[in-house]
This record gives sequence, structure tokens and C-alpha cells, in this order.
Amino acid sequence: MEIVLEKEKIDALGIDLSTIANAIKSLNLDLPIGNFSLGDKQYDYRISGKNTSSFEFLSTPISLANGGTITLGEISRIERDYASTTRDLVIIGDTGSGKEYIGLTINKSDGYSIFAASDAAKKNIEEIFDTPEFSGLGFIYGSDLAETIREDYKALAREATTTLVLVFIVIYLFVGFKEAVFASVTLPLAFLATFILLYAMGYSLNFLTNFSLILSFGIAIDTIIVIVQAASSKIKIGYNPKSAILLAINEYAIPIISGVATTIVVFVPMMTLPGILGKFLAYIPITIFGVLTFGLILALTVNSALYLLFTRRQNTYRENEEILEYANKDERELLQIERE
Repeated sequence: MEIVLEKEKIDALGIDLSTIANAIKSLNLDLPIGNFSLGDKQYDYRISGKNTSSFEFLSTPISLANGGTITLGEISRIERDYASTTRDLVIIGDTGSGKEYIGLTINKSDGYSIFAASDAAKKNIEEIFDTPEFSGLGFIYGSDLAETIREDYKALAREATTTLVLVFIVIYLFVGFKEAVFASVTLPLAFLATFILLYAMGYSLNFLTNFSLILSFGIAIDTIIVIVQAASSKIKIGYNPKSAILLAINEYAIPIISGVATTIVVFVPMMTLPGILGKFLAYIPITIFGVLTFGLILALTVNSALYLLFTRRQNTYRENEEILEYANKDERELLQIERE
């Protein structure tokens, strides 16, 4: 069914198509407007004003420039629009020859991988066209979102690799080689643990998770390198590696835990939003929570242990009163013993 406007009438009244379209759109609604909880009951509200009959559109009021109104039925009529009798053709090859075709659209089920769905669909299609019933017929893929997404993630992987290389170079130049190695190794481990968390909770990778990974990247880097950076500074002034890493953890564990917790808490309210919006935005806090939490755990445990394993005691030390400014008596005595 089509609404056919009478051009002479709308021109005479000075009405443009956008005014008519907006009038139809504003009164033909079916939108959620929120929910309300009362005890253990939750009520969802929506504006339900969809027209259920084609002719109901004709009663839509249209505002005029002089302040009056008319109905859509006064300037239009309803007509049936029958299917076209022309043939659908697809152009094959460079010859420009047309072939008749039918189209098939395949959508994946919720919770199912788009890559697995695409591969399975293509395999089934190829098997069907190998049968005698389809002899002489061919097929082409007009659009495959799985391939597009594959290319996007390949590009994302290349960018992630480039970013890690740049992070390694920057930390190597301004902090040290070992710190750069540990940051470059630990951050992918934190991302891997986050992917496992998302999978266990039934979440998939999408635009919001990718955005959250990028958002938490810089914060996670700081968390990962601060302990080994502090330990490296302490080794340079004369502490042995084990004492240095333990003192660094004792000194910086609470501040970095507090910093990570503060960042996570900021995003927690997004998990409590009701309705579809809450489910949609929940990807962001969960992903950020995973990256920062796993990065913190790795920084305090695996990262510190690996640093101790690969760090050798130095035969020389440097005087640096700035590092010792806040050291207590026991730490100064320990430093003196280990220097000797």
C-alpha cells in the first residue's frame, strides 16, 4: 500500500514533503520510555501509537503555515502497489551479460559467532550446488559481513602490534629495557584474561569492547610498569633485587590499587542502568574492569616475580637522596648493609 500525494493541492497549500513526513513520523510511534520498579515488580512503559491499518494514516493532522490544520486524507489517497513484473538481473563478468537470480540473506543467531556462521553457511551452499538438482546453476556472494569484520580485526591487530612496539620504544628510552619488555608482555596477557572474562559472561567482541580496550590501554600501562620502575630505581642506589621489589610493592601497592579502584568505580553506575540501554552500555565497565584488574594482579604478582627472576645484583650503586627522602630508618639500615 502506498500514500500518493496530490501535487496540486500541497503546492497550493504551501506544504513541503518534509512537513508531511515529520507529521506521519511523530504520530506513528512505538517507543520505550523507561521503566518503574515497585517492590519486586518492574513495569515497562512505552508510547504505543502505531497505525494498524493503512487507511489510519489518512487521519494524520498536517499543520499549515497559517496556523490551521488539515488531514492527510484531504491531500492524498491510498493505492495498492503491485509487485513489479520486470526481471531481476545480476551482471556476470566483464561481458555485461545479465542473468536472472534470486537473493538469499542469512542472519546468525544470538550468541553465535559470525565467523562460524559465515563459514558454515558457505559450506552448506557449496554442498547444495554440487548436487544434481542444482546442475547448471551458479552462485555469488554479494555481501559477507564476516569477511568485513575479519578485515577490521586484522587491521586492529596490526594497529595493536604497532602500538605495542611504540610503547616498548618509549618505555625503553625513558625508563629501561626490562621495564619495556615486561610492559609489552604483560599488557597482552591482561587483554587475554579480559577476553576470557567476557566469554565466560556471555559477551562478544564489538565496537564498545574495542573502544573500552583502547580507553583502558594507557591506564593499564601505568599500572604495569610502576612497580618494576620503582624496583629498578632502588636497585640502582644499592638494594639487592629481592629487597628492591618487595620495598617497591610495599610502597606502591596501595596507591596503584586505590588508583585502579577509583577508575573502575567511575564506570560502575553504567552497569546499573535499566533496560536495553543498560545492557548495551554494560560492555564498557566490564571490559575496563577486566583490563585494569588483571593488569593490576599481573603487576603485583607475575610481573614482579619475572622481574626478580631476570634481574641480577649490581656491583655498583649511585647516591640518590631523592629516592631516600621518604625512606624510614629500617630501610636506610638495610640499604647500608646491602651496599656493603
